[in-house]
Amino acid sequence: MILSVVAGTTIDPDAAHGFAAFQVIESPSIDDMSAIRAESVRHATAPLVVLAEDHAFVRPDTAERYVQVLRDPAIAVTGPAIVNANPASRTSQADMLISFSTWFAVPSGDIDSLAGHNGCYRRDVLLTFGDRLPLMLKSERVLHYELSARGLRLRIDGDARLEHANIALFGSYLNHKWIGGRIFGGIRAGSWSPAKRLAYAAAAPLVPLMRLRRILSHLRRSPADYAALMPGILPHVLIGLALHALGEAVGYLFGEGESSARKYLPLEVYRHRYMLPGEWEALQDKCP
Repeated sequence: MILSVVAGTTIDPDAAHGFAAFQVIESPSIDDMSAIRAESVRHATAPLVVLAEDHAFVRPDTAERYVQVLRDPAIAVTGPAIVNANPASRTSQADMLISFSTWFAVPSGDIDSLAGHNGCYRRDVLLTFGDRLPLMLKSERVLHYELSARGLRLRIDGDARLEHANIALFGSYLNHKWIGGRIFGGIRAGSWSPAKRLAYAAAAPLVPLMRLRRILSHLRRSPADYAALMPGILPHVLIGLALHALGEAVGYLFGEGESSARKYLPLEVYRHRYMLPGEWEALQDKCP
């Protein structure tokens, strides 16, 4: 395991309890998590690396399942199906639908993208991106598109279920969608011509409708409770999709913005701050 810390930080000896070995990598700051992830990949010694979040909870056999899937050399990355770890609020349900409906109750098989920050990669494949790796790890959907374009396969393991804690506070949810959209648009359009950037920005108003259609199609295979909840959470979903599309359009036109990653960081790293009272404490029972 790799422990990335701010330079000068003291490490709790129990921080890596249960792991056979670990390395500590010092960084000047944690403002850019994608750069830290990339540096961790470079320092890793195993042929497979897992990107994981502290607000996502996997089954005990997940690592073994990942290893089995990646025995096929044509598969570059594998990941789990996703379920909601804190489904009590409409905001959390909407966040789950927008971010993860693609991976609800999905049968095992090849897929064009996986849930970001929660997959297992071949380390040598990631290293082929060289200096571009931090950029690719900012929005893994863009990374997955590029892997597919190279002819590499992505495979989801539908039985490796991951419980993901989502944002439950409405204002923070809106902020998360806006900034996330701008980062995605800025990274995706990095090498585009001005004409292509303008065309995609002009088409952005259509994106919420396209994504809503996909979400509804995904709900047909999801647990019945999501379909039943949809009328009540639809306004939250529509607002979130619209803000993400607006951020995406701004990213296409003007890039991701120098401060976007820094503003996005707390929403991901300190997820417990953006959940309902008691939700985070209840999830700690899932930790080993």
